[in-house]
Amino acid sequence: MRIQSQFGQLLYPDLPVFVALSGGGTDGMTLTTTISELTLFTNISINQGNHYDSSTCRFTCPVSGIYEFGMNFIAGNANDVYRFHFYKNGVAQNPQLRMDTSDTTNLDYETAFISIYLQCVKGDYVSVYGKSDGGSDKYSTVAYDYFQGRLIG
Repeated sequence: MRIQSQFGQLLYPDLPVFVALSGGGTDGMTLTTTISELTLFTNISINQGNHYDSSTCRFTCPVSGIYEFGMNFIAGNANDVYRFHFYKNGVAQNPQLRMDTSDTTNLDYETAFISIYLQCVKGDYVSVYGKSDGGSDKYSTVAYDYFQGRLIG
């Protein structure tokens, strides 16, 4: 971080920021009834500092601080419950994103977004885990689904 005195601007040229979109097709990937790490965020839109690894779908914190993370999903299997969690170093963080789909035709999709603030130290890693109570594969893995994060202080 540096101050550009002539304009009074605070510059963050190396601020860690990433946005990763899901890289699958329209049929989605199967979510089992056991929560597991999602490795679908392979299309990187932004990766300032290169701290997001698209092969593991994990963000590794380059410095200690407070980070903001977000995730968005769209799902549509009739009468199912989808649960998505942020995990830090393999441990679930609260709150979780829960999507209850009540559509009975499998033609209507629900979408949801959640963000979280995490205190992290250098080397901590954050990823997204998910499951479907019914073991459904009816959730999208197109650009509707994304995982994002940034250092905020």
